[in-house]
Amino acid sequence: MKIFIIIISLFSLNVLAMDKDEFIDRLKNTHPFFVKNSFSNQIKQKEKQITTRADDWNLSLDTTYNKNSLDTINFSANKKILSTGGDLIVSHLWNGEEFFNGGTDKFSISYSHPLLQNSGGINDRFNFDIADIKIKQNYLEVLEKEENFILSKLKIFIELAYLQERQAINEKRLELAKKELDLAKEKFAASVINEVDLLLQKNAYERSKQRLLQAQKDLNLLRQEIAITLDYNFNDVVADLNLYKIFTPKTISLDEFNNSRLLKIIDFNQDILKRTLIDFESKSKAKLNLKLGLGSNNENSVGLNFSYPLGNTYGKENLEKTRLQLLELEQHKKESLLNIYTKSKNTGEKIKLLEQILESKINQINVSKARTIKEKQLYADGNREIDLVIKSQDNEQDIKLSYAQTAKEYQQTVIEFKAMLDELIQ
Repeated sequence: MKIFIIIISLFSLNVLAMDKDEFIDRLKNTHPFFVKNSFSNQIKQKEKQITTRADDWNLSLDTTYNKNSLDTINFSANKKILSTGGDLIVSHLWNGEEFFNGGTDKFSISYSHPLLQNSGGINDRFNFDIADIKIKQNYLEVLEKEENFILSKLKIFIELAYLQERQAINEKRLELAKKELDLAKEKFAASVINEVDLLLQKNAYERSKQRLLQAQKDLNLLRQEIAITLDYNFNDVVADLNLYKIFTPKTISLDEFNNSRLLKIIDFNQDILKRTLIDFESKSKAKLNLKLGLGSNNENSVGLNFSYPLGNTYGKENLEKTRLQLLELEQHKKESLLNIYTKSKNTGEKIKLLEQILESKINQINVSKARTIKEKQLYADGNREIDLVIKSQDNEQDIKLSYAQTAKEYQQTVIEFKAMLDELIQ
């Protein structure tokens, strides 16, 4: 399928047209949307780092006074051990009156280790683990947003290519109308045709001129919009895109979409709920902590601390709620899979049907050209009115414009299909 595209006014601009890849690169390098998205990933990284604050040492200093004199000084440092869930406390107590004279002091270390609830620090690491999942999920969400954004802008780029083509068709029609009008003036001066035929040719010329002006208006407005979007010179906004290039959609199966970006985002939501379930399962257990102590005065100790809420309504309800949410999300995933697959299948079929329409319009263009030639011959032989010739010429132009418009819809549908397969951007 071939067609020669004549863009007289655009060639006269003496600029290098940009193709689709250059358009996308320019968009990524200039539009604030992409800068904003880069901050999104950084914010998620910071949120993960914030969750590790529990792993920091916490220092404290307590003093007591008695009758305006320093009584005691107690320095302590405690730290949460995220890898085990344990609590480590180091403290040093001085007698205030004797502190500056090398008086008595007491040093101790204690450690509490969870045996049931929070075993292995599973509850303490909850926020850290969730933040880690969200970083991976956010990466895919950012890609999905960028793809949708690029899709919307590429549709405008295809619109630009279409408006260029429409202007070229209207320029060609005006050029022919001008030649036909000049010829009609010569024939009228030579009394070959009457004034009505001359007026009809003048009307046809003005109508072609108005169509071209409308096409120029629409094209220039869109070029101005794209120039602002890309921070580009207006004269450089020219699309290098073959509207009539044919794309062969690949055959796809339902299973292929299990790895789609949208389904993976849902998978991460499932991971968050599964991690939440583990957290609630741990919290529903009794608190049983092994306590170890070591003191400077041989005050060593080993003990157990046990507690459990009767009924444990809060823990049980949260467990059941989370399990239900997982079941709900699983059905949502299946529903999303069917929606994506159905939409992509329909879009693939639409591409094939539009291709058939394009082929049919090529045949229609050839028929309209042959008809115009025949109408001109009949008119020259005195067997047709000039208005029938003009109508045939206008019909030929309308079919060419319809062909270009269908080609625009075809190319926009192709990029929609690629976006559904996560192939528009990598």
